[in-house]
Amino acid sequence: MKDKTIVYQAKSFYNAYIALEQIYNNTNETMFLVPVIVNGCFSIEITLKAILKNNDIKYKNEHNLVVLYNKLPTEIQKMINDWVLEKTPEYKDDSRINEELLIISGAYNQWRYCFDNEPASIDTCFVSSFANAVIGVMFSLGLNVDLTEEIVTNNEIDMVSHKIEENRKQFIEKNKEYIKKKEQ
Repeated sequence: MKDKTIVYQAKSFYNAYIALEQIYNNTNETMFLVPVIVNGCFSIEITLKAILKNNDIKYKNEHNLVVLYNKLPTEIQKMINDWVLEKTPEYKDDSRINEELLIISGAYNQWRYCFDNEPASIDTCFVSSFANAVIGVMFSLGLNVDLTEEIVTNNEIDMVSHKIEENRKQFIEKNKEYIKKKEQ
């Protein structure tokens, strides 16, 4: 495995999505709908990126799900589609899957800012099905990690603490510069 961190993040965001989806399904409380859609689509994005990165496929700063999906090797696309078809036969064929994927392709950005625009009408069952498919395929490709089980030495902890402190300093300066430009 080339990048454990992104695989771990894919699992983390998927688990957060599932927890929100369960709350939404159990309560039918509409205030959870936007977080469910945003986290579901972000989970899909990160998982696609984990698969791409571990297959040495570049994606730059791309967030569109169709663009990311189309970068996958054909056999992995087929694995995802087969998973969706097996678990949710209502998406009867690849063209229906592609249509639903096209609809949710920009949902992370659209729904994250739904108060500023009119987002696409999302089939939350498809988001769930596709999120389950991509995470399942990621696992079936041998991409799974639990960073909490890794043994860490005191020296490694010190090194990480130092990196965190340097990172914080760097982002203080970076964010100050950004704010200064915006305020001019």
